[in-house]
Amino acid sequence: MKYNRSPHSRKPQEIPLSDNPQRQAYLDAQIEAIHRNLRFLEVVATSPIGLVTDLKSLREAVPAAGADAERDRQAFLDMTGRGQDPRRTALLAQRLTVETMELITAMTPEGETALSPDFTGRALKVLERVADRIGGDIRKETAQAIDGLYVIVDPEHTNGRPVLEVAEATLAGGAAAVQLRDKIGDRGKLLETARRMQEM
Repeated sequence: MKYNRSPHSRKPQEIPLSDNPQRQAYLDAQIEAIHRNLRFLEVVATSPIGLVTDLKSLREAVPAAGADAERDRQAFLDMTGRGQDPRRTALLAQRLTVETMELITAMTPEGETALSPDFTGRALKVLERVADRIGGDIRKETAQAIDGLYVIVDPEHTNGRPVLEVAEATLAGGAAAVQLRDKIGDRGKLLETARRMQEM
């Protein structure tokens, strides 16, 4: 007996990437975004020199048109030259680059390659080093800026006392920083409490 599936149950036919210009254009744009993000990270991650060299090598290996050009560097230098600290933005660019590589891999048909596994593996290692380095620098500077007692106020641990009362007493006692933590309370009330605490 021959079994015929209904037209609605058919698996969509896989169209090769080379025959699908719309998908190819989309993937090309994502690859270009990786190149631009690597350029930004290359400018921001000024040390250690080995990390900068790795980022430049990655950027030049991106399979995008003109990937070896010095595009966009001046725009990023201008950003850092105005006294802005672009490191937090760099961490966003690092995460976005990792997610973009995952997106490209997910959208590339089986048997075809938009980004080589060698490039992807190397890029993930370098981007992890970028996150460790820049994130570590930010955490270190934040910790150094807090000189004194750092207090966490959590309604679960105030023995029934109002959070704002505890925070006020903590600040009056000389605490350098107070963190509000509430994992079980209403988010609306938490936001209002945070605003009032910030005013203190």
